[in-house]
Amino acid sequence: MTIEICNAELEDLLRLRTKAGNFSTVEDMLLDALRPDEDGWTAEERLALNEKIEFARHQAATGQTFTPQEARRKLADMRAMHLANQGN
Repeated sequence: MTIEICNAELEDLLRLRTKAGNFSTVEDMLLDALRPDEDGWTAEERLALNEKIEFARHQAATGQTFTPQEARRKLADMRAMHLANQGN
């Protein structure tokens, strides 16, 4: 299979990561990014999760938290909205 990269920024990033020694080939880099880890997460999913965790940690550190009652109410509202949208 041949893959053509038409995005110059992506091509530069692939070259930099390969030169940095993290991966010996672009194929190795793609395998690492797309293959689920032992928990079943891809690198992209893991990165998104880590970003959400860091955001939540920042909120907690700056006092942007909810009381248990507020959290339950918000979750109940979100659940109701989700269930209402499933019917559409």
